[in-house]
Amino acid sequence: MTVNKTVSGLQTHRRIWVEATTDATDSGAQKEIVEYLLALGWSINDVDADKGISVRLHTNPQVVVGDLVKSSWSDLEYRSSPDSFKELVVVPRGALEEKLGDWPGPVPASA
Repeated sequence: MTVNKTVSGLQTHRRIWVEATTDATDSGAQKEIVEYLLALGWSINDVDADKGISVRLHTNPQVVVGDLVKSSWSDLEYRSSPDSFKELVVVPRGALEEKLGDWPGPVPASA
């Protein structure tokens, strides 16, 4: 997990980045991993991620991570090309609050 901190004028913004690699090839299992990583990022209570959470999931072959969760999350940001962007999905704070509740969320049970 890393924190991306940006400053705009007098405002400081933060986005949490969570990254993992999986050997799972089943899209259902891959989706569960992404969902877990989003919940895990949202549970981090010392970083108020006002810009949301980014998940980078490395698979082989590489899937479009946003496609795995697009049916269960709103306002996702992701691309299906070039290949280097397939592994990334960004979920804004509003969508996290809508699905996971107030920040910080509970620590998810291990996957």
